[in-house]
Amino acid sequence: RIYKREINNLDGDFSLSSENIYDQLEIQNLKDKKKKIHEKIVNILANKLKKKFQVYEDPKGFDLYAFQEEGSLLFEVKTIDNNSFISQTRSAIIQLEEYEFINKTIYSHKIFQGKIKKIIIYDTDPIKLENNKKINNYLLFLDKLNIDFYYLNGEDIEINI
Repeated sequence: RIYKREINNLDGDFSLSSENIYDQLEIQNLKDKKKKIHEKIVNILANKLKKKFQVYEDPKGFDLYAFQEEGSLLFEVKTIDNNSFISQTRSAIIQLEEYEFINKTIYSHKIFQGKIKKIIIYDTDPIKLENNKKINNYLLFLDKLNIDFYYLNGEDIEINI
């Protein structure tokens, strides 16, 4: 479906206090906050892409799909930290491949039949995380798979499209 949402009230603290790390309410609050960050990124991205593309969302599938006859963009948005970068990146890779396969091959959606560039958008710059060697290896892996990545920088995503 065509993206039409607007997101409000996304300011606030998105950290889990160390003394409440096992508190189920704190954990649920953190999940809710990460979901808000995710929605914020999707909204920023959709508004940026609407200038050049027809933008679609699939709440049960891909985060965003930007269609253009000359080439389209398939996005997966991930929130990351030092502990989740690898698992989130692996998940994004599989999700992007699966979404393209299902929409192009299984459902034969017309807008998925052209050239599709896959892109992961992170909520933070992965280069700034700890464990740079492993992170750099995964970023090289993304390059080998021809999957681009970008990240939220303040209130913007600097994306080359």
